Amino acid sequence: MPRRAALFALGLLLTGWIAPAVGSAAPLGAPTVGVIPASGPPGISVTVIGSDWTPTSNPPYIIFWESAGGTQLGTFSPDGSGAWSKSVTIPMSASAGAHSIVACEGYGIEFQQCASTTFTATPATATPTRTPTRTPSRTPTEAPPGYVTPTFTRTPTSASRPGCIDGIIRVSPLNTDDLGGVTAADLVMDVVMTDPAASHLIVYERNIHDSPVYTQWPDPLPGTTVEAVPDATEANHWRVTIRDFPVRLGYNQIGVAIEGPCPRSDSYYQFRNGIEPTGTPRPDACGGLGLPADSTVINFESSRPDSYFDNLASTEGVRFEGSLNITDPREVNPRSGWQVGASIEGMEFGSATLPIRMAFDRPLQGLGLFVGLEDAIWVSGEVRASLSAYGYRPGSSELVLLGSDATSFPAEPTDVTQCLRFEASKGAIITRALVEYTDASGASIAERRLIDDLTLVYAEAELPPDAPPVVEITSPTDGSAPSGTTINLRANIWEDRELDEVRYQIDGGEETVLGAPHSLTDPSAYYTGVNFSASLLSPGVPHILTISALDRAGHFASDSVTIILPTPVPSI
Repeated sequence: MPRRAALFALGLLLTGWIAPAVGSAAPLGAPTVGVIPASGPPGISVTVIGSDWTPTSNPPYIIFWESAGGTQLGTFSPDGSGAWSKSVTIPMSASAGAHSIVACEGYGIEFQQCASTTFTATPATATPTRTPTRTPSRTPTEAPPGYVTPTFTRTPTSASRPGCIDGIIRVSPLNTDDLGGVTAADLVMDVVMTDPAASHLIVYERNIHDSPVYTQWPDPLPGTTVEAVPDATEANHWRVTIRDFPVRLGYNQIGVAIEGPCPRSDSYYQFRNGIEPTGTPRPDACGGLGLPADSTVINFESSRPDSYFDNLASTEGVRFEGSLNITDPREVNPRSGWQVGASIEGMEFGSATLPIRMAFDRPLQGLGLFVGLEDAIWVSGEVRASLSAYGYRPGSSELVLLGSDATSFPAEPTDVTQCLRFEASKGAIITRALVEYTDASGASIAERRLIDDLTLVYAEAELPPDAPPVVEITSPTDGSAPSGTTINLRANIWEDRELDEVRYQIDGGEETVLGAPHSLTDPSAYYTGVNFSASLLSPGVPHILTISALDRAGHFASDSVTIILPTPVPSI
């Protein structure tokens, strides 16, 4: 088996370490889950919310009724910050009293982690009949002559239930809706307030944290119309409609929150409204990338990153291997449009942010992109952004570093207009690339890497044949006699295209799947390992430890070492 030496920035494998699933990451901290509202009759639709979950890389993400593995209520998808929300229906069979709603990530695999919250089922009541005001319409119309903004007086209700029950359930538009290109739309929601006399519903123009307040209820702001219809049977429940809320073309995200004596309860409308206009590219630091005008440009404008990245892989041949998300930056401007690609935090060892990885199933002759920095929390001085391009030289089947480009900017909010580009020499093709940020000392920084307008120049040459993986067990060494109570099995793997599965085996027995995180510095390299008790092996006899790898093309490779545990010396 050929041996290769590699330096892995995350290769400090600690005692007790177990690799996560391929491309996955262990969570930073304990996730939390809640439900809005926290009580109601069987069959009610509730919103389950979560925070501090592992973004995208520890599936499956499942919501259960009563216990992990119980009745499945739905699935969820954490965003880049680990937050999520999902509407589910309480089972009609729920008896009156307290029940558990359990959310799990990595369900059924190594990094399963669950959190639960309590929902109290109340006796079913007759379906209330609401008094309609007017039928909500997505297509706004001008107010008819003589139209008077209605003023609502809230109906006194009985005392609130004990504890905080604040909650917002979005009715329309839904996340799956496309309004088709209107200028304004009605926002409809069901609102529950623990203490109506001391609470307000706040509606923001966009995000909760960085945009102005559009209106509120009660006491709507001038120029806005809010209608609230109290529930006929439930105290402190209203159907609230924000009339003719101004929306923009393309993707919309609108925050709503209840502010009062209880902890803030919030929710986000996220929907599309026709085709988003192509943003005029902002002036950049290099006067353009200098690549052909007919190059393919990826602008990261999407409200559904998962499907967007799947589409890029199938249509443009670009994969980011779980290293990229899409974000709407608050402090800086994208090069064009409103959104950018942002690196994802690496969870294995704490709070590091990983490089952006790109794999090109359609080989390139050149590529370019724009980079910037949203904020500088830990880094100071200068930030160096680099693009490293890997591929094949003419007539060679060995994946190598073809070249790189770099730019520097101050460690402060910087628009995503700094330029990186690379063109391969004649006959060479680019199949992988890394985007990395370092400080003045060359150390990888913890801040997110931002990219925009990724520009691709496709090559006419074909990819060389897919090579099998290479597996190298680095610990324990062949013929060694490990001491102690734990065997630490470690290996490096190299794969030129796409790694599919890694397994380990003891003495030809049952195979067990292992995770294989990427190297930070070599796009073809991975590391893997597992710790197991030495008590599984008999002392004084040879044992064979094997790690195998399979790539997406079906190529198989393995490496094995033989060890003999020392025979214990009997005590006298």
